[in-house]
Amino acid sequence: MWKPTCGSIYTSAINPHSRLMERRPDFRLETPEPVMITPFESGVVRSGQLLASSGDDVQLQLDEVLAVGSLLKLETGEAWMLAEVMDCQQSPDGFRAGITLLNWINKSELRRIFRDGGFEEASRNVIPGEIAA
Repeated sequence: MWKPTCGSIYTSAINPHSRLMERRPDFRLETPEPVMITPFESGVVRSGQLLASSGDDVQLQLDEVLAVGSLLKLETGEAWMLAEVMDCQQSPDGFRAGITLLNWINKSELRRIFRDGGFEEASRNVIPGEIAA
């Protein structure tokens, strides 16, 4: 489960009241968590496991190799993240990738922003199914 903490990186998010971008403390991984991994280059969704984190560095376990330098969209039950692959090595259980988190948003926060009208234009055009509910 993801828990907000004062981590070593800060991310930008839209304040629903002022509709301005603001920096806020990042989070850390408390326990292993399943994750859906989508490289921007291919768009092919893979499943994996978030294993550990330290600041903005996260370890992923997955079945396929990831290209170093590629950008990823990561999705857990609670959050969406943008990350970059720093390394990827074969392991006994498949592959282990070291990634750096570039940005993230909690899904409940995004639902609240849409509900409060923070993205009225965007909500008329594109609303992912998970946040529309």
